[in-house]
Amino acid sequence: MYRALQIANYIVSVAFRIGRPITNLHLQKILYYLQAKELVFEGIPLFNDTIEKWKLGPVVPQVYHEYKEYGSQPIEKIATEIIFDDKTFDIKPVEFNENDIEDGTKENITPDIISLLNEDPFKLVDLTHEHHPWKKYKERIEDGEKGLKYSNEEIYDFFTEFPEKLYEVLGGS
Repeated sequence: MYRALQIANYIVSVAFRIGRPITNLHLQKILYYLQAKELVFEGIPLFNDTIEKWKLGPVVPQVYHEYKEYGSQPIEKIATEIIFDDKTFDIKPVEFNENDIEDGTKENITPDIISLLNEDPFKLVDLTHEHHPWKKYKERIEDGEKGLKYSNEEIYDFFTEFPEKLYEVLGGS
């Protein structure tokens, strides 16, 4: 399993490679759909970080904060990850290395990343707002309640009950 920022940085690197601008908003929705697909088809999460229910849909807070400096503008460079060692209490910066992601994982998620990069990010926001795990908390979210988390179980349950919600953004993959 990966850290969400590793996957986010890989998504940004794919966007750069194919010449597609990507915003933090778009990045967040891509992370959500990749996590959902991995849960449904592999039975395990792609990354271990929490996804929260925000006004504009699913957000991985740690990734959001790494890229928030760009606001609604396209991301210009890949973030440096800061790793905290809870045994030694050391903090070290870690530059993104694509080789830290297994080839099989990259082969599995790259077509989905490209597919999702071709979707309008606000369409993805609207689609996630239709999903029961977000919709059932809509009033609380819109009232400004913070810290509402998606569980991997509710993501799995929703997308196994409604697999067409994955297919509508990922095609037949």
